[in-house]
Amino acid sequence: MKKCYLFVALALCLSVTSAIAAEQPNKIPDDKKELLTQLFESMNLDKELKSLAKIMIETVKNEAEAEIDVAIENNLLPENQRDYFKNQFVPEYTKKISEVIEKIFKDKTIVDDIFMPAYAGYLSNDEISKLIEFYDTPIGRKYAEVESDISTSIEKNLVMYLNPKIRSAAALISQEMFTEMTEKSNGGE
Repeated sequence: MKKCYLFVALALCLSVTSAIAAEQPNKIPDDKKELLTQLFESMNLDKELKSLAKIMIETVKNEAEAEIDVAIENNLLPENQRDYFKNQFVPEYTKKISEVIEKIFKDKTIVDDIFMPAYAGYLSNDEISKLIEFYDTPIGRKYAEVESDISTSIEKNLVMYLNPKIRSAAALISQEMFTEMTEKSNGGE
């Protein structure tokens, strides 16, 4: 079972922003689009997208390695194949999926389809203009420069912090449910 938390978080974000986009299908006035384009440049959105792509690629790599372990634990793959798959399959798979992920994040329609509607739905033109003014200050430029690094650090640490807690809770829940369902299926209740 895959536990790709960043992808789940991204999927949730995409579904929320898609819902916002659905409420305002391409009805963003041109003047607001221009302001948002300027804002995204000021806040260094391209760097943030590259950072998010790197995180997704690393997550996919880690999940591929974890899936190999799960396959071995479930006798779907012989133990003596672990090193081969981790040293041959994972790097090749990661390289191929990296190309796909990087292509997706380089496609400017992600900004138009996801970011524009989300920001347009929550910010007025005046608020966008004030954000642009902020990002044009020294502290705003500094924040734009380090924000993706801060987010990356938080995301990595959060995953490392939550992963063991969620995995142990999931294992306990799974075991409890398995025991309960086994008893029920054997006429225990």
